[in-house]
Amino acid sequence: MNRTGIKPEFAFDLHQQLNPKLFNFKGLHIYDGHIHTQTFVEIKNTVENYFTSINELIETIKQVTTKDFELICGGSITFPIHAQFPNRNLSPGTTLLWDYGYITKFPDLNFNIAGVILTRVISKPSKNIICIDLGHKAIASEMPEIPIYFPQIPNAKKLGHSEEHLTLEISNINKFEIGDILYGFPWHICPTVALHEHVGVIIKNKLSGFWEITARKRLYK
Repeated sequence: MNRTGIKPEFAFDLHQQLNPKLFNFKGLHIYDGHIHTQTFVEIKNTVENYFTSINELIETIKQVTTKDFELICGGSITFPIHAQFPNRNLSPGTTLLWDYGYITKFPDLNFNIAGVILTRVISKPSKNIICIDLGHKAIASEMPEIPIYFPQIPNAKKLGHSEEHLTLEISNINKFEIGDILYGFPWHICPTVALHEHVGVIIKNKLSGFWEITARKRLYK
């Protein structure tokens, strides 16, 4: 994905350059976030095709080392395929708090939305426009479309998204008053989670406690 990884055909040369006095080779992290096919069959075929080169890499490394090494494979979309192989450890993330983007794009993955954002109407600046307190500090903002889906206003259109606020064009503005609460499903839960220190856990329609988002604190030692 042109980020921090290396292509399989170059990985063995990198492995050979690791000085054992400085580095302890623990294994391979095989991330496949580039896969955006939608049906389970398409995802399975894509994983099997690209894993041909991965298997070749694994066998080549095994020829030059006697140590067992770990395989961490996949993400939220592909982990059901990797789960069929006992020697692969899985690394899904969005499966914990399934979001509206994934449930829309990947209907074959049978998860329910588990991440819900609470926000409030703080202004009705003009006809058919409401402003809510859901800015960049509270929810993902990288997508051009509305970053959250509200069941109460399914046809809402994003007019603006700033640091503190999200402004929406809606048709049923008389339904809402300043201070009203809205519940929405984030399109992309990952950055949303990192923007909040705690998650409230709802079981059988009751608040049962909170989970701490440890990644939010960004502590350095």
